[in-house]
Amino acid sequence: MKSLCLSIVMLLPVAAWGADLCAGATSGATITGVSYADGIVTASGTWRVGENAAGALVEYRIQSDRQSAETRSGTSGSWEVAFPYTACDRNTFRVYVFPTFKKGDILVHCTENGQSAAQSFMISCQPTAELGPCEWECSEGPPARCSGVCAATARGGRGGLAGLQGINGEGFQAVEASAEGRWTLTVTCSPGDQVSFKVRDRSGLGAFSNVAQWPCGKN
Repeated sequence: MKSLCLSIVMLLPVAAWGADLCAGATSGATITGVSYADGIVTASGTWRVGENAAGALVEYRIQSDRQSAETRSGTSGSWEVAFPYTACDRNTFRVYVFPTFKKGDILVHCTENGQSAAQSFMISCQPTAELGPCEWECSEGPPARCSGVCAATARGGRGGLAGLQGINGEGFQAVEASAEGRWTLTVTCSPGDQVSFKVRDRSGLGAFSNVAQWPCGKN
């Protein structure tokens, strides 16, 4: 029992210091930009706290999920952060600034005195496909037929992409990628046909891309 009483006596002054230091503390946050590319969210902005503060706890969230946090000294400055994030659709990035004070070796974060700023950004998980140019060798027939090789490319999506080729937007068959996001299609078709190409996530999830097309026999 004696040990318990001593612990309580030691903790109470710390709580009191926090309440006294945080009373009237102020802070502010701004966001100058949020962007997304290649699975990485980057953002930047500024922070400030009242002149009596020792610094700030700056916290970064997407939606309500905390991504990272750091302590800063001084009363104002800029911040910049980058971290991986892949959730599709529209997201909200938010930065929180909490004033911090020092009492001896104790650092007090005033989490009830924080201010935040928010900005939305978009992660599109639907890939886009491009087709061409193609190189052809065509016979006059009848019937006229062309055989050729077409370059195909794609970008976007959440992971590796699987390519599919067809004719006139039908009969799609999977093709094996020669390199990430690049394909070489071997095609047999008739003049007037449209060689078609589209992609989707390699896992088979997510939306298909647009259907890219190239005229059979046209270089």
